[in-house]
Amino acid sequence: MLRNQKENSKSPSPVKSPTQKFTEPVTPDTGWCVSTDTVKEEEDPMIQQINIIHNYIKQARLDHKYDEVRMLENNLKELQLEHSRQKAKNY
Repeated sequence: MLRNQKENSKSPSPVKSPTQKFTEPVTPDTGWCVSTDTVKEEEDPMIQQINIIHNYIKQARLDHKYDEVRMLENNLKELQLEHSRQKAKNY
C-alpha cells in the first residue's frame, strides 16, 4: 500500500503541446547561440575564425541581436588587424 501511495503522489510530467509556437525569452541560463557551418580544414586558423565570426554576425542580425552584432564586429576588426600584422611579419 505504501508503494501505491508513492506512485500516486508523483506529479505528472508536463506535456508540451506540439501546436505551441512561441519563442522563449533569452535568459542567462538559456543564452543565445548561433549555428556554425563547416569550415575548410586547409584554411589558416585565423581565416577560419574570421569566417566563423562573419557567419555569427549574419545570424545575430537576422535574430535582431544588435548588442551581439556590435561585439562581434569589434572582435572581427581585432582579428583582421592581427591577421594583417601576422601576414606582414611573415613576408
